[in-house]
Amino acid sequence: MSDDKVQGVPPTGSRSIISGGRSIVVLGASGLTALATVVVTVVAAHVLTVEDNAKFLVYWSLLFGVFQVMSGMQNEATRAVSSLLETDGQPKARVILMPLILGCASIAVVGLAAGADRLFLGAGLLTGIAPLVITVSMIVIVSYSCHLTLVGALAGRHFWVPMAGLGAVESIIRLTAVLAIGLAVGGLVPLELAAALPALTWLLLALVWRPVRQAVGSRADVGLGRLLRNGSLAMLTAGASAVLVNGFPFVTRLAVADMVTAGALASLLLAIQLTRAPMMIPLMAFQGVVISAFVAQKQYRVKALVKPLLAVVGAGVALALLMAAIGPFLMRLLYGPQYVLPPIVLGGMTFAAVSLALLTLSGAATLAISAHRAYLAGWWVGAIATVSLLFLLPLPPVWRVAAAVFCGPLTGVAVHLVAIARSRDPAVSAEELTPAAIKNEE
Repeated sequence: MSDDKVQGVPPTGSRSIISGGRSIVVLGASGLTALATVVVTVVAAHVLTVEDNAKFLVYWSLLFGVFQVMSGMQNEATRAVSSLLETDGQPKARVILMPLILGCASIAVVGLAAGADRLFLGAGLLTGIAPLVITVSMIVIVSYSCHLTLVGALAGRHFWVPMAGLGAVESIIRLTAVLAIGLAVGGLVPLELAAALPALTWLLLALVWRPVRQAVGSRADVGLGRLLRNGSLAMLTAGASAVLVNGFPFVTRLAVADMVTAGALASLLLAIQLTRAPMMIPLMAFQGVVISAFVAQKQYRVKALVKPLLAVVGAGVALALLMAAIGPFLMRLLYGPQYVLPPIVLGGMTFAAVSLALLTLSGAATLAISAHRAYLAGWWVGAIATVSLLFLLPLPPVWRVAAAVFCGPLTGVAVHLVAIARSRDPAVSAEELTPAAIKNEE
């Protein structure tokens, strides 16, 4: 069966959404993304002062936190395109309109919020970031919204190799740019620009690569109004995801900065990224596969989640033991002796990321059945619980982070599992589902 046909997945599992070879390609692309992320933080740690590196890590966290909010459109594009092909329905809105409209609207909201913050509080979230970097970042955010939507459309079409390639090329360009700028120029502003500008990569690829052009022309299973509404709900959900994943170092700084030195803060922020990357980057890369698989799954949905959830827990235990063994050496090797934490802390923070991975997996399954409100509720319940624990737990900063990340997301997993268990049929209407607080969108 060709890539542009959706392959259904019966409960027996006799057919698969993605082949083993394409799985390896997707996993390889996610590994390249992880490598690029590590290289960026390594270069910054070596060419910037400790104080500037802490600023760069906060900017990196903010930028990719916003990117993660935009990733809600990727998930909705996957669902909309996959659902259209699965049901052979009537093509409706072009999915590329979603990021163009919602991306620009989001920039306007961010700009107004930052201006109001500075007007009323005297200092805003963007304090310390150069005006040039802010301007470029606004353009880049809209562009990356389109990039993510195309990744989602490619996943919905089951174009797994182009999907992986789009992400891999962008990561290669970012890695190359940061290496070149870091080694040749250095400085905080050039590094920030080098980290942001590769988000324009999709524009070039759309000109020269046919699958990406096809993704630009992809259509959804719903009209533009519903697509924008679904995309907005998915972005609101991704906002919670951003708080917990890419934006979490920034939130951590707000919670503990007054308790630690700049060096200790930078070490903690680096450890957060290093300990969750092995678990989260591959899982985020396979979200499109998970959503497509659950769109095709007609029954036994909770049962179908058991094996993936157990696999995540098993992988988390193994990674935690590995990080406890080699983590301090790895941090010393990558970042230098000034950025090192004890083995038990690195192992504990790695295992804590298991809860975040479980929430990501259960959320993808919930979105696949069009339970947008339950999807939103689960992520925000998990985010609010995590941030509350981060600010309120009477623990030292590093253990407060680990405990918050482990306990908070589990509350969101529970919300998702209840919604999946109560959805009797993928085509069931919102009115037929209970409880009302998490009733599903059609």
